[in-house]
Amino acid sequence: MELTKPERKYLIAGFVACCIQGFSMPGVALIIANVMSVMQQNYWQYTQTGKKSYLDTLYTDVRDQACIFIGIAIAIFFVSYVQTYTFRFIGEKLTTRLRNMHFQALVRQDIGFFDIEGHTTGALTTDLSTYATKVVAIAGENQSRIVQTVFTFVAAMIISFGLGSWQLTLVMLCILPLMVVATMFRSQQMKGQKVSDSLTLSGSVATEAIVNARTVTSLGLQEELVRKYDEMLEAPMKEGVRESHINGIMNGFSTFSMFAVYALVFWYGNKLIVSGAITFQEMVRTLMAVMMAAQGMGQTAGWMGDTDSAKKAAKEIFAVVERKPVIDSSKV
Repeated sequence: MELTKPERKYLIAGFVACCIQGFSMPGVALIIANVMSVMQQNYWQYTQTGKKSYLDTLYTDVRDQACIFIGIAIAIFFVSYVQTYTFRFIGEKLTTRLRNMHFQALVRQDIGFFDIEGHTTGALTTDLSTYATKVVAIAGENQSRIVQTVFTFVAAMIISFGLGSWQLTLVMLCILPLMVVATMFRSQQMKGQKVSDSLTLSGSVATEAIVNARTVTSLGLQEELVRKYDEMLEAPMKEGVRESHINGIMNGFSTFSMFAVYALVFWYGNKLIVSGAITFQEMVRTLMAVMMAAQGMGQTAGWMGDTDSAKKAAKEIFAVVERKPVIDSSKV
């Protein structure tokens, strides 16, 4: 938090934008429920009576709701711009500060630091380019997603309990973890496969070989380095194949879960409508509000999957920053 203190005003603006964005998604559920209810009621009246006045009413009501949709879309466009810009700006500033801290700490280390195993030029430069990015991956836009998700959930509960069906809401809350997990799996699958940390070692070998190309050629080590590089790529390749199978299963489970939830909600909602406990409009309000909350929570959880690697990267950065060299070159 101390590293982002200079951007405090941007953080406040982004927080307000997150609040508005969070409330907007469940709010849209009200409009969708109104549109579906108006279409269902007016068209049913038209089929029963044959009066075209019901179709005129249907057209007018849907047009009004569409205009509201357009207004909300325009407002959300600007709100999303503010949210994305502020948190990305904060993230870029944080990346720069972390990378500068890391680099300054590296250049003031004594020669013994660079003799430690794993502290080759290629490995250190790779760490310098990736560690700060990994930390910001959960400290920048992910913060906005968390805040937005909290307000989305609060708004969804207010709408579903207050303006929807409390019975259907309780049922959906029981299966909410399943919906969140399904959406989280889908978000992780859409992000693509993770790059293995073992690629850092192979990258360092390639960097060293290219930087010292003349020495490699003069000693005839080309084939040996190529063989070593291929061996280092075997582990990431196996990991990539394994992740492909896992992603396929996750994607299938995600799709199955979403359709299963829809089936349960429509089945139980139909029973409540037939018994007169709720109306069709209340069912749609509840369904849309809770589903949007679940999707938001799942997407946020999916993007938070890199938390461990970010913590590890931050730990490595500050380990170098806080290390006191025997001979501090910055004070010589």
